[in-house]
Amino acid sequence: MPESSQTIPSLKKPSYSFFPIRETTAQGNRVSPFWACVWLIMTALFCVEEKMANTRIFKTAFASVYPMYVRKLESKGIENAEDRVNACIFWLTGYNQEQLQHALDTKEDFDTFFEHAPHLNEHAKNIKGVICGYRVEEIKDPLMQQIRYLDKLIDELARGKSLEKVLNR
Repeated sequence: MPESSQTIPSLKKPSYSFFPIRETTAQGNRVSPFWACVWLIMTALFCVEEKMANTRIFKTAFASVYPMYVRKLESKGIENAEDRVNACIFWLTGYNQEQLQHALDTKEDFDTFFEHAPHLNEHAKNIKGVICGYRVEEIKDPLMQQIRYLDKLIDELARGKSLEKVLNR
């Protein structure tokens, strides 16, 4: 077999990526404009809030999250943290101390907790702002919105707002 001065190109593993998700540029990797547009369209079609409906928080026991609310306020040095958390819950849901204690003892999940709420405060719709990256007034799922309302109330207390300011909406 005659030797050739030509070298045989090295065989590379074939790439099965037909669409370039990332482009390499002089500045580094970036998402290609095509895939950025696809992502925006998919997000618009399948609304992000709709995906939240399948979240685990709905079936999480409220009793397991309640101490975290109290601890959040205590870690910020707020006195009577448990009383303040209770005041927010009473204001939002209409529960009283006995009903809240029953919900904690029976380890109701968030779904049941808000379903059995005596009456949701009509002024809750005035709660505005961002919590966990979502604007609470734009959340479409009513249960997720109620959970985020409570999160927002606790968050405002943790930031140092007085209980009166938080609940006067």
